[in-house]
Amino acid sequence: MKGAGRRRGGATVVQWNKLAKMAPTKSNRKAGAKPAPLRKSTRTKAGAKPPSNPNDKENRPADTNGRESLLQEAETDDVHEQNWWAINVEKAAALIEKCMKEYGWDRAETKRILASYRHFLILKKEHEDWDESKLFPCWPVFSMWEEHRGMDDYSTDMRDLLGHVLSFGRRIAVEERQRLIAATREALKERFGSYDAELWDDISIDVQNQLGDIDTGDVNRRTPLSNIMDAYCQELREVEDQYIKMSEEDIEKLQFVFNGKLIKRDDTCIRLGIEDGAEIRAIHPDKVAVTIRFSSGNKRLILADMTTMISKAFEECDLDFGEERSKNVFLYGQRRVYGFESPLALEMNVRGNVIDVVDIESHKSENCMCCNPGGAAGATGDSSDDH
Repeated sequence: MKGAGRRRGGATVVQWNKLAKMAPTKSNRKAGAKPAPLRKSTRTKAGAKPPSNPNDKENRPADTNGRESLLQEAETDDVHEQNWWAINVEKAAALIEKCMKEYGWDRAETKRILASYRHFLILKKEHEDWDESKLFPCWPVFSMWEEHRGMDDYSTDMRDLLGHVLSFGRRIAVEERQRLIAATREALKERFGSYDAELWDDISIDVQNQLGDIDTGDVNRRTPLSNIMDAYCQELREVEDQYIKMSEEDIEKLQFVFNGKLIKRDDTCIRLGIEDGAEIRAIHPDKVAVTIRFSSGNKRLILADMTTMISKAFEECDLDFGEERSKNVFLYGQRRVYGFESPLALEMNVRGNVIDVVDIESHKSENCMCCNPGGAAGATGDSSDDH
């Protein structure tokens, strides 16, 4: 397979992550526009309140430039504590409900993600990272950020919280994104003493196909497993080995299984109980994996259609023995295989099937009653299968 990877048990191990493709934010505010000046009345009525102070937060004018200067003096030790995203206020509740509906998170889980989102935005402000060049969120926080961005008053919220509208959706390569996430974790530890590791840290999972090849990659516990499936299928499209290369039709039919249960596209590791180092399997429902084992010790792994003659799989994998075929016997267990049988007729499993290629003379001597009485007795007991 293409791409940098590790080796495990002789099988190629490939990283999943692909380029992040996100649409950038388009601000509907004109660059360079100046905020409207304050107007002060020169007349007062009896009993009227004195003119308001423009520096009071509730009297600050709307900013039409997409930016707003923050007050120099913080009203509390952490000015963010007074803003809309305290978990029990109406504005944050709307975002919580939106994320729960979109991603199927429960309320407690969504509040945890909101707390991490809040910390992430604080870092963005303090590091003045307006263009995604210094920090990047983990997948759950990114998803909440994306949902927030889709709300009508996102730009106003960002000005209220940070004094700046953040850039969103820059095309970031895998390596850079991982570096930025690692930098963000370190920044969270430095600023807040710790971070929510269950949200921010990825886990490593393996995907094993029917031929025994293992690919591995890192994934967030809450990332939909459709990301893993799609990345794995893309790797298969790039395979150059003609013996294991799959057609587009076959790739589309692949199923992914964990603990015997079919994985749905919107399933996540946390929902299925997939832990670090776990294995999921990629299976084609209409094919079986067969190992052709030669007397020389060589082996060849092939995928065979469940209902097609096994000889067809031999031909497709360049195993047409020609004249030599008549000099060999093919055995599936103790059962002789002539080539016209299908894997279904041979009662083969999805994987783990072995067909031995044995010299016909050796096979005859092993089953001759004179030369090998014990073998002949065993063969006689299995003769009903040799049709």
